[in-house]
Amino acid sequence: HKFGFFPTVSAGWTVSNESFWKDAKKLVPYLKLKASYGQVGNSSGVDAFYYRGRMWPQNDVYITGVNMGTKLGGYIQDILPNPGLTWEKARILNIGIDTRLFSDRLSVTAEFFKDNRHDMYVVNNKISSLVGNVKEFKQNIGKINSHGVDLSAMWNSTIADWSYFIGGTFSYSTNELIANGEVDQPYEWLKNQGRPLGENRGYIAKGFFNSWEEIAASPVQTFSDVQPGDVRYEDINKDGQIDVNDMVPIGYGDIPKIMYGINLGVGYKGFSITALFQGAAKVSHQYSDIVMNPFTDNGTIFEHQLDYWTPEHQNAAFPRLTTLDNANLNNRQISTLNVEDADFLRLKTLEVSYDFPAKMIQKIHLKGLRLFLSGTNLITWTKYKWVDPEAPSLAAPLTRNMSIGCSLKF
Repeated sequence: HKFGFFPTVSAGWTVSNESFWKDAKKLVPYLKLKASYGQVGNSSGVDAFYYRGRMWPQNDVYITGVNMGTKLGGYIQDILPNPGLTWEKARILNIGIDTRLFSDRLSVTAEFFKDNRHDMYVVNNKISSLVGNVKEFKQNIGKINSHGVDLSAMWNSTIADWSYFIGGTFSYSTNELIANGEVDQPYEWLKNQGRPLGENRGYIAKGFFNSWEEIAASPVQTFSDVQPGDVRYEDINKDGQIDVNDMVPIGYGDIPKIMYGINLGVGYKGFSITALFQGAAKVSHQYSDIVMNPFTDNGTIFEHQLDYWTPEHQNAAFPRLTTLDNANLNNRQISTLNVEDADFLRLKTLEVSYDFPAKMIQKIHLKGLRLFLSGTNLITWTKYKWVDPEAPSLAAPLTRNMSIGCSLKF
């Protein structure tokens, strides 16, 4: 089904242009209502020729003969044909308002969106490989619903020789996976359907084993042999062993549900100070191996990793040290030990500047002279330790920059 029809309609109404708004213009000089609704299509991720299926030559497919010693070549069903292959689609609703208030000193934009995606091209895991196909069988059966709001506001004003502004942006979005072709799960907490897309999933860490007696009295942990100092996990389904059936949603996903920014500035004659704050909330990241495990890839041990378990130091942040990778399989599982909320607020930029008066610089034949001192990534408030919450996969620390300079106009 190569062809699709994707209609969209949009409308806007500048209410403040109407005659009945004349008396309200002093308070609300501008007001616009807007909305759009339509369907869009995406074919970039859909395999082009999977509607046809494919047979693929293969050596040693059939084994025959008296002693089963003869191997014959043949063809295998590489791709099952899918004649229903079509576009991924999304129905998108947008409703918004633009306004300016108080003699245009305050401007506000607010939008609500709803995005229902369907016919998403995903693997249908309910189709067993016993049917004989080699490639995963994909169909347009995925569905995701999402919605959210975007807000922005800015206030500009002056008081005598002072001028100032304060502005902000705020966005919130969430989604729910309706269908993705997953197989039936034995426990509700194992299902992805009905949960946000990209949500972190792992084990509940209950500290460390402090003795062999604790190990003997606890559920069997199936990842590797354990000893005192190793991570102990909670047996969610109470079957006496720790395995994939004990993985539960932990924290949020890697993409923030909330993102916001605050922009501030104040000026007095030629002096000015501006600042930009950026932040995110309802987001969780998993710490990488190099952050959690000393000597990863023949590396070093970091200062924060010195807080490791020993018989004398059982209230530690990290499990025991070991030189054996296979002994660490238990301790390297995704869990509440290495997934943490990565909410943050950052002073992204700060600048102090002075613009010299025109009369002062005319004698040196300049049209403009400005001195400034600026900084980037000056302060970050977060519970996400050791690495940058905006780039959790990088081990390098965030760079803080300071600069001083001037700009000239001739």
